[in-house]
Amino acid sequence: MHSAPRRRFSLHLHLTTLFVALLALVGGTLAWLATSRSASIIETAAQDVSLRVVREARSEWQQLLTPAESAVALLSQQAVLRAGSLEDRLSHLPLALQTLASAPAATSLYVAYANGDFLLVRNVRSADEAAVLKAPAGTRFAVQSIERDAERDVGTFVFLNAQQQELQREIRPDYTRYDARERDWYTRAMTHSGVVRTEPYVFFTNRKQGLTLAQRTAVEGVVVGIDIELDTLSDVLRRQKLTPHTQMVLMDSQRRVLASASATPLPVPTDAQGKPRLATLADLALPALSSLAAAPCPAIASRKPCIPTPVAGKSW
Repeated sequence: MHSAPRRRFSLHLHLTTLFVALLALVGGTLAWLATSRSASIIETAAQDVSLRVVREARSEWQQLLTPAESAVALLSQQAVLRAGSLEDRLSHLPLALQTLASAPAATSLYVAYANGDFLLVRNVRSADEAAVLKAPAGTRFAVQSIERDAERDVGTFVFLNAQQQELQREIRPDYTRYDARERDWYTRAMTHSGVVRTEPYVFFTNRKQGLTLAQRTAVEGVVVGIDIELDTLSDVLRRQKLTPHTQMVLMDSQRRVLASASATPLPVPTDAQGKPRLATLADLALPALSSLAAAPCPAIASRKPCIPTPVAGKSW
């Protein structure tokens, strides 16, 4: 019997096959290295941006607080502290507005009296704010007043234009439900000397997030305060976005969201008693960040970067 003839391949074909295999291996390796390198560069850049955002947010926040603290101290010396009626208090409005203008981050200032009377002067900077207050067209400032006596409590809103001319005055009975003496900023100021700062919370009137600087005055039971909204911190985050899809938030130690780079306003959820509270990661419609609430990253406590697993088929 004769064995079947062996198929012979030329040396040229063997070398060609070997070189093709080597080229495929080298190409695949280079592609893998390039992908890994790109991911590493993006991750490093994201970490650098995060650190820069924190530094800028702290710096800008301090620049906002310093003039606001000075404005509180100035307000605590004004004659409006001893005014006994709305009309008397309105006569001191020009000086109050000058004080408010000295703190660009402040949205409102107010005086809380020992008998429960309350006077608030507010900047109205946008149509949205005017709509929340149900203010007439042309409103630039709003005065919110509560007067209490033995017979009745009266809540009054006074709207003024940019020239401080009165546009409209309304009685708002529901506003008298607000009692400044029960608020955290009042009770803390009454038991401390100097300017006190509250934790961030949701404001009573406009449902925006912010904090209050307050100070007890030399007049018995009278406390002055200034509100600062946290929108400015959101503006800092938006300026730092690496890509259109970048998601960033600033949180406090309790994981409450103080600011967001999203163009969508932060939601205002309610607690078990139906009171508004600060949003948490779980309340946001941002899958990549909400996943951190479902599976918290242990690195956050040590202030190290935390890279979440892919969410909805996307890597973040």
